[in-house]
Amino acid sequence: MLLKRKKLAKQPLLTHYPGMSLRTEEYYQPADLVVGNHVHIFGRDCMIYDVDAFTRDWFKEILGIRMDPIPLKKARPNVMY
Repeated sequence: MLLKRKKLAKQPLLTHYPGMSLRTEEYYQPADLVVGNHVHIFGRDCMIYDVDAFTRDWFKEILGIRMDPIPLKKARPNVMY
């Protein structure tokens, strides 16, 4: 699992102890997480290519952003959980 359900920092602070740094973090906002955008997560560049129906409806209703899926060149790998 790459992420859990929590706020995602744009530039995460990696310290040895909690509270070690006084620098504040900037977090991704919903408008940053739109289909087609690239998100940098723990050293990996990830492109958002599709969202589920609930997220699609929420973005359209709350933010007025329509999110259409981006077709992939290769088929999505079959991942077993």
